[in-house]
This record gives sequence, structure tokens and C-alpha cells, in this order.
Amino acid sequence: MARLAADHLPRATRRTLPGEWHGVAGEVLAPALRAYFLQDCRLMETT
Repeated sequence: MARLAADHLPRATRRTLPGEWHGVAGEVLAPALRAYFLQDCRLMETT
């Protein structure tokens, strides 16, 4: 379902965190969120 949504939503991304499911540990999730938000901020600065 996530893949289908990401394929059809503008600017959508989908990431799979290795070895994780719905209960993602904070130390795994935090770096992924940080990278996502930093990338988003850089994209906003260039538009």
C-alpha cells in the first residue's frame, strides 16, 4: 500500500528501514526523519 501511494502522490517518498516494521525504534527512526526533513528544507530553499 505504501508503494502504491508513493508512486501516485506528488513529491512522495517511500523508505524501508532495514529490519523494522511498525514499531520502529527511535534510534533507527531519528536519522531517517532527520535526513528527510533536511532534504525537504534544501528543496524549499531552491524553489
